[in-house]
Amino acid sequence: MRAQSEDKFGFTESERRQILKELVIAEEKAMNEADTLYLSDIYKSAEKYRELEEEYKAQVRAKYVITEEIQREIIVEALLKNWPLK
Repeated sequence: MRAQSEDKFGFTESERRQILKELVIAEEKAMNEADTLYLSDIYKSAEKYRELEEEYKAQVRAKYVITEEIQREIIVEALLKNWPLK
């Protein structure tokens, strides 16, 4: 079994977990803002959510200097290893 601190993409598992948490926070922030802006219009809310989600996740990727592919790989790893989302 591999060590908990295994490096992938230049990050330890602990760092990858932190990236995941920030991505989840980005999703929640986008959802809350979209819902607040378009409380009575689910279609506009969903459209705004997608726009904001991409913007906020791009900020996380820029912070850690990772690509969308690495972001996906971290999310897949989290799902396979059942990491908590917060």
